[in-house]
Amino acid sequence: MKLNSKFVLLLLSLFAFSCSSSADVKIEEDQNSTENNCNLTSSKSTTSYINYFKINDGTLLNHISNNVGYEKTIDNDIALTSNGSYKFNFGIGDPTKGKYKIVHIWIDKNQDGDFNDPQELILSWNGENSTNDLQFSNKPIGIISQLGSTFLRIVMRSSNSPITSISPCSNFNDGEIEDYAVKIEPAPEPLSVLTPEVTHDLFTGSGTTFLTDGIPHTFRIPSLVTTKNGTLLAIGDGRLNSNADVPNRIDFYIKRSTDNGTTWGDSIVISNTMYGGDACTVVDKTTGRIFLFYAYSQFKNIFGSDGDPNSVNCLRSRYIYSDDDGLTWSDPVDLTADLYKPGDNSYWASGGTGIQLRNGTLVIPIAIVRSGVIYGGLLYSADHGQTWNRSATNSYDRFDENTIVELNDGRIMVNARNHYGTSNRLITYTSDLGSTWEPYHFDSILIDPICQGHITRYTSTLDGYDKNRILFSNPGNTSSRKNGTLRISYDEGQTWTHSKLYQEGDSNYSCIAILPNGKIGVLYEVNHSLLRFKRFNLEDLTDNMDTFINN
Repeated sequence: MKLNSKFVLLLLSLFAFSCSSSADVKIEEDQNSTENNCNLTSSKSTTSYINYFKINDGTLLNHISNNVGYEKTIDNDIALTSNGSYKFNFGIGDPTKGKYKIVHIWIDKNQDGDFNDPQELILSWNGENSTNDLQFSNKPIGIISQLGSTFLRIVMRSSNSPITSISPCSNFNDGEIEDYAVKIEPAPEPLSVLTPEVTHDLFTGSGTTFLTDGIPHTFRIPSLVTTKNGTLLAIGDGRLNSNADVPNRIDFYIKRSTDNGTTWGDSIVISNTMYGGDACTVVDKTTGRIFLFYAYSQFKNIFGSDGDPNSVNCLRSRYIYSDDDGLTWSDPVDLTADLYKPGDNSYWASGGTGIQLRNGTLVIPIAIVRSGVIYGGLLYSADHGQTWNRSATNSYDRFDENTIVELNDGRIMVNARNHYGTSNRLITYTSDLGSTWEPYHFDSILIDPICQGHITRYTSTLDGYDKNRILFSNPGNTSSRKNGTLRISYDEGQTWTHSKLYQEGDSNYSCIAILPNGKIGVLYEVNHSLLRFKRFNLEDLTDNMDTFINN
């Protein structure tokens, strides 16, 4: 049978197409349909621009930029949890340049390469600009279920004439476009709940001013330590008239327990530290002296401080001490001028506890503000607190409220909340009291909503115990201060073997102490208003896989 030449060519074309790989076909289809990778060339805006874009008030993303035109931010994926709840804020720079505005924001929720599907347009706004401060607050992202990597795009135009429409692939010069890489991660498995042996709400705020009822408005910033004599001290900010930090009237409130936290005495009020807060406590196990470091200011906060140790507008670094097991306390000792470094705006101790190294050196973690940027550092004393020194260098920027532990190899591990938008803890080390710092990294297990946390040594084989154990506490959540979580590590903080909840729902700052009988005490904030104490045993934390054996 004689075949028509055109028919033969058609058959050969169909055969060649059927033999091509599915991957090749998919790539071609993707290249033709990937609208979120369209050729965007928008230059610097001639009118208004996108000034900032935040997710969850900046805890997950806090991007601020000038008028630069199209901007693609892919250095760090914005990590969102599948089916999580998130909100975003953004603001328009130079809003008066252009009477009319139109803004659209999309997320490619099904990751098909375009923004055309239902619910992918998460904000649509247009209208006349009626304010010199055009901001959009607490807008919901909506539910995203599909795991994987995708993009968020914000497009804004501004003109003196009404703008009727806008598309994801528009190119223009009367506004800006910004892209953000987003990664949707699976929600973690829910943790089981620790069963406390005892629970006490030690300090409860009234929610009214101190003059109204003689009770502080709010209690915040827990510090919990075991003294040389085995007494447990619970310390917190008694914020008299509001929940605000310094500069506001704050007295330290202290309660003592001599039976491992089963019962507690009356409050001891330290009022000679007024306008001082954020207690960081350390016990000298040789002398028994208890040091309480704090930030003091009557007029300025940490960023408003002028950095002049001789000025009333300088936030100050001070401490008091007790030689009678926390019953009475000394007059304040001011270290500000002695340890000031040129360029400081302020420096102060991080709330929680310091540590005593095996060689006897006392170490206090601190934060330092320089030109509006926060750094970490250390104060230390090698003579039982007679004199104090400051680390020779500051550590990396954008982390604060650091908490520290001595490792068996002699290094100090620094564990801190950070402002890089990673939603987990930053880790660095120093082996020379802060003369040098090892490169930092982020602990993927220790998720964190940018909140104070606390790390402490439980046991060490160097001290005669059967195992090396380190404990860590913080709100175990990526976006909200909730779900107080206690974790234990058996390899010097490299991995975390067991994790359990000690507080479901709202849970903020916390502090751990090891009690004389080997039990674990946690003092923590609830609802930014009260300080609650709970006591646990090691068996419950580890599902009976570990037992405390006294050395």
